[in-house]
This record gives sequence, C-alpha cells and structure tokens, in this order.
Amino acid sequence: MRLNGGFYSLKTADNRTEVVAYTVDRGTGFLVYKASPIFLNRYSDLIPIDGIDEWYLKNDLAVWLDSIYFQSFLHCSIEGMIHATNL
Repeated sequence: MRLNGGFYSLKTADNRTEVVAYTVDRGTGFLVYKASPIFLNRYSDLIPIDGIDEWYLKNDLAVWLDSIYFQSFLHCSIEGMIHATNL
C-alpha cells in the first residue's frame, strides 16, 4: 500500500498500479478515507465490501486493505489449484 498525495494504491500481479482509496477533507479537521468506485467495480468479485466504502479511522482502512490481500491470495490460490488439477 502506498499513499501518493491522498491516494492509496496497490500493485497488481501484472505490475499495474490501481488506486484503491483516497482521502477527503470535509473541513472538520479529520480526513475521511473512501474506496475508489472504479476499483470497487473492477474487483468486486475479489474484495469484501459489505456496503462499507468509507472509513473515519486509518486503521479501519488498513484492515480493509489487508482483507483485499487475503481475498486475492485465496482467489488466486484456488484458481491455481483448479488449473493444476485439470492439467
């Protein structure tokens, strides 16, 4: 995970950079962390959303990002195992 000027990005397996979240300053003195709608649409089959796409604590965003790593690992591992058994 990398923060670039208010954007959080991840590298995909094929070395593309995807913006996964960004910060919003609503003038309250606190930042709000929002999931990128493009990322949510593109990877909706891999990531846990549960209707939550905005966080008020950076730790909550970090937990969501960790779950993306875990879910994508499971997805790739299962697909890899299915492919290997069909050889």
